[in-house]
Amino acid sequence: MLDSAKYVNTLGKTIYFDIPNGEHFFASNDLRDYLWGYEVVNNKITDFTRDGVKTKSIDLLVSYPIDEYLDKRNELFETFEYDVVNGQKGKFYIGDYYMECFIIGSTKSNFLYSGRYIQLKLSLITDTWYWINELKFTRSSTDDPMIGELDHPYDFMFDYNIRNINSSNIYNESLEQSDFEIVIQGYCENPSFSIGGYKYAINITVEDDELLIINSLNKTCIVNANGVTKNVYKYRDRDNYIFKKIVPGANELIWNGKFPFELTVFQRRSEPKWI
Repeated sequence: MLDSAKYVNTLGKTIYFDIPNGEHFFASNDLRDYLWGYEVVNNKITDFTRDGVKTKSIDLLVSYPIDEYLDKRNELFETFEYDVVNGQKGKFYIGDYYMECFIIGSTKSNFLYSGRYIQLKLSLITDTWYWINELKFTRSSTDDPMIGELDHPYDFMFDYNIRNINSSNIYNESLEQSDFEIVIQGYCENPSFSIGGYKYAINITVEDDELLIINSLNKTCIVNANGVTKNVYKYRDRDNYIFKKIVPGANELIWNGKFPFELTVFQRRSEPKWI
């Protein structure tokens, strides 16, 4: 079975691969291949790492409508090139998993015989050579009149504990500890929550028009007020590490119910899950 995939650049422009009636088709690729790095001391393996830069290659068969092929070729190039010249990684998706990367090269062949068809070999490079699936969990405050509605807009693995509306079980499918982002909407004072028995807290007031964003992947704590951001890391609860990752398996999430939030768990794998 062929992988359905897409590349999304930092402007949101998307190139689709291997979709019905599509234009870009995989001939071959090594996107699912992986190899851990390792460290050796005294002829003993001491650690495994994902450090360093990795490259991958993608062989494509491309077919464009005869009246659009020149514009389509330019669009393909510009979608990849924008991220490179701006130094911001795009995302290459396979299913629900993505790898942050750059497309830094393209080798062409068999494009002189017909305007419609071209064969490409794309060169992908990344220094974050793992695949991420974002597991999202949203919760309203207990003051929300819709709080009794437990139908979730996403099909994720959550068990709601109806005996305590401020407690939910979230299931982290990852085999390793996972980074997270939580976006808390004001108004609230000194927001805190616990995941898997571990407390996260920050001693600030979040106003009605503000969002508090804690991101363990980027190691940032900021308040966003209509696009204007402020670093609030210094106000964190110093008794607990604010960026502690979420352990695999079932984790109870508890908060006081005084603020709505969205939690994103970044589940990481060396290869995207086969589905």
